[in-house]
Amino acid sequence: MKTLRPISYVRGVMRFATVLVSTLLLGVSVRSYCQPKPVADTGTLKFGLVVLHDSKSMFLSITNQGTAPVNYGGATGAFSVDYKMTTIVYKSPLEPDSAIVVNVTFSPQSITANHLHVDSVYFQFTGLPDVVVQLIGSDRIPILDTVSIDNT
Repeated sequence: MKTLRPISYVRGVMRFATVLVSTLLLGVSVRSYCQPKPVADTGTLKFGLVVLHDSKSMFLSITNQGTAPVNYGGATGAFSVDYKMTTIVYKSPLEPDSAIVVNVTFSPQSITANHLHVDSVYFQFTGLPDVVVQLIGSDRIPILDTVSIDNT
């Protein structure tokens, strides 16, 4: 013969199970939910052909797509003489849904054998892997036309 449990006992067990499951789910979701996630709007800035000693500028943004703020530690890279970078917009710490906007300028100063000028910039954030953006531009020799005038 089966023994029936009183209703109050069953309700108590159900409440305990509900609280336990809720606590476990909340604990897991809070840990995965509150994370910063800085992401570049592109992995590569392609400048195309630029005449020797001329320049072309492009904007790049790094947005915190996460749910927690993150501290920006700066940008590093080889930064050859062909590339310059200026920070346009930045507020510390980088809050969720906010961005760092930089202006990158490519100005080839020499002709290379394959006409390519490749560099990378590494955006550093505290406790996270660097966000890396590759910079690619090509040099072009200026076209010089000569005009001759015939005096006849």
